[in-house]
Amino acid sequence: MQLLPNNLDVGFLKSIAPAVDFAFFQSDDERHLISCFVARFSDNETCEKYWRLINNEIAVEYQSSLPDEFLSWNIYLALVTPSAMDKHLKYRIENDRFALRKLVLAGPTFASDSDTVVREALENSILGRDLKLSDVVDGLCDQLENSNRFREFLSASSKLPLDGKERSSEIRRGRINELLERLGSFS
Repeated sequence: MQLLPNNLDVGFLKSIAPAVDFAFFQSDDERHLISCFVARFSDNETCEKYWRLINNEIAVEYQSSLPDEFLSWNIYLALVTPSAMDKHLKYRIENDRFALRKLVLAGPTFASDSDTVVREALENSILGRDLKLSDVVDGLCDQLENSNRFREFLSASSKLPLDGKERSSEIRRGRINELLERLGSFS
């Protein structure tokens, strides 16, 4: 899976934050669609001033029009600034749980207008593209593939609820704990 530029009209964002440059990316996997808005700021002060407005506008104009819960749950807003950001502001932004998941990409690495650097950082953060599996994990995967108990667990897990309801979260947490217990029995 990868994130690709999309021609979504982001004029609705430009109207509330004219000093900000916007881009929009979507995953190439239609079954597990990921939407990612990118807002490029000239400095951290502009970011601090507009990030909530942008978040709210995406929730109203884009998220509310999506046809199913999974699509509306899988939206990101990447806030890009060319200088390092105060850790308190970054924490507040990235831990804000209203509507979308937010990522702060700040520092000289993101000073260029190139979408390539931002896209690579997003794919690493969202898709885990930078993660490498070790030989130990490969051996464990071989053991798991040959396990009927694990195969049964996976087929039952495909029916997990993906919405944001508390009960659904509890069900997912329980299944993850069960999986961890089963994985522990393989080592």
